[in-house]
Amino acid sequence: MRNKPYQNKSWLIRQYVDNGLSCKEIAYLCDVHPTTIQKHLQKHRILRLKAKQGKKMPKHIEKMFTECSYIISL
Repeated sequence: MRNKPYQNKSWLIRQYVDNGLSCKEIAYLCDVHPTTIQKHLQKHRILRLKAKQGKKMPKHIEKMFTECSYIISL
């Protein structure tokens, strides 16, 4: 069975609240659709944060997307 960390409330809080990742970023890490993450946020009663305009992506996530884009473009 595949590990599904997004189903774990503490893990989800750590990623979403503490690390400031968006639903889309967490979904990318877990290889699921962003609505899956949104449903688990609701299930665990974790309040959704409003998207901030101009919000910068954390450096470690930005690097991951850049590396992924590079691999895809090869």
